[in-house]
Amino acid sequence: MSTKPPIEIPVAESSHSLIPKVRSRSRQIYLRLRQMIILGELVPLQKLKIAELAEELGANSSAVREALSRLTAEHLVEARDQQGFRVAPISIAELDDLTRTRCDIETLALKRSIERGSKAWAQALKLAHREISNYSGDPQAPEGMALHAQFHKAVLAGCESPALLRIWQSLYEMAERYRAIAVRQAGPSRPVVDEHDRIAKAALDRDVDAAATLLTNHIERTAALVRDAILKASADGGNC
Repeated sequence: MSTKPPIEIPVAESSHSLIPKVRSRSRQIYLRLRQMIILGELVPLQKLKIAELAEELGANSSAVREALSRLTAEHLVEARDQQGFRVAPISIAELDDLTRTRCDIETLALKRSIERGSKAWAQALKLAHREISNYSGDPQAPEGMALHAQFHKAVLAGCESPALLRIWQSLYEMAERYRAIAVRQAGPSRPVVDEHDRIAKAALDRDVDAAATLLTNHIERTAALVRDAILKASADGGNC
């Protein structure tokens, strides 16, 4: 990493930020490093040197080490004996596992949302759908990615299960890491506005079967493109 002035850690001014507003500096460091991995700014297998990260983030070494230890527990970072930390690798096997599990969890939460969702849930889904539909910026920019996450969460939020939503969020963020890496390798991701429209309509119409099928297809289509990008990078001898 090149030497440069400490960067300003982004702090949320709205619900669209990837980093929520927090007072703890150590938590900000953790969230910023986590964001850098999920967005593909830190690439798979990249060595993470504590001193260099501390200088780049304007933090002390202990805060960076604590953050990397937390990210190790989340399987985003690997700690190797006598060799320090590195960004966790990616694999087709993990991508396929994430995709299958996301489909299972998201369709379960979706079905519960449709069955139990209140008028407030429906209104929140309409708002999230309108916001992502009206967004004209880069889908891979932090705001674009946050709006995409907001839409998917709004679809599921009526399930009335915080535990289920926590599982969804973990899986979603792991999948977003793969998607961001693939976009860096293969270019812009496919347009998904029409798919979002159909998912939102089916959910609001309380059509469980149609909504579940549309959501599953949406997840699997994206995963297929990500898989192709990873395989191409591997065939070219590169590293996503």
